[in-house]
Amino acid sequence: MDSEISLRVNGAPERVAVPDRMTLADALRDRLGRTGTKLGCEQGVCGACTVLVDGATARSCLVLAGQAAGADVVTVEGLADASPAGRALQAAFARNDALQCGFCTPGFLVAALELLAEEQLDEARVRDGLSGNLCRCTGYGGIVRAVLEVHERLGPVPLPDIAGARSPLAVSEQASPVAGVVSRSAANRVRTGAGQEQTEPPDTGRPSTDAGRRPTDPGRALARSGAAVAAVVACYVAWRWWRSRRRLRDVPLHPPHVLWVCVPTVPPAQSSIERRR
Repeated sequence: MDSEISLRVNGAPERVAVPDRMTLADALRDRLGRTGTKLGCEQGVCGACTVLVDGATARSCLVLAGQAAGADVVTVEGLADASPAGRALQAAFARNDALQCGFCTPGFLVAALELLAEEQLDEARVRDGLSGNLCRCTGYGGIVRAVLEVHERLGPVPLPDIAGARSPLAVSEQASPVAGVVSRSAANRVRTGAGQEQTEPPDTGRPSTDAGRRPTDPGRALARSGAAVAAVVACYVAWRWWRSRRRLRDVPLHPPHVLWVCVPTVPPAQSSIERRR
């Protein structure tokens, strides 16, 4: 069932009918023709689909189009008009060889625009701020140099001032039962006060999308591997004992027979048992 929503995209009012489960990325690309927003992993990992939603970066592949109703969305096509740093950032990417295939570049440009609003910016901060965007071509060196070059030349550049802007996290809370998946900045780093950072996202009163995930534990993985090896060895030893007891000297020794003791099967028709009968 399609629902009609209204939003602003790159400053232009848009009204579009979208299915309830269509993502903002698909709506931008397929319904509104903003194909600069790329789709890579479609799981919020690669960052290629990053756009600005009400002045903050958001993974458009994780945002339902209905969540963005009434929001102001800026894609890579509108960066030059949305911020004084937009065009300068694009030129700096070209000068510093910060792109090769260009597939990830729209997401990097949008994420970098958010970084340029900070007062202090160094290489470590840029690498940390862009860690949510993946590039398989450049090695990130040119991207970092481009962002630092623009920040050194222009200084802090505020993000687009959007009247009545809402936080992407508030959009998520209002329109979706899934919280904490909209804003990259809200998910990766939550800022409070003057430059302070929290390591945990704010308590929204709803289950986190990471609930149920267990952190990677090398010790646990090693123990499971050891248990699997021990089980195979035990099966082999049991089969050797069974073979010697039944005197099946003519049964060839190859891996499938190791599993006889674990999976009930019928002995081979040409075994010595059959010949004695």
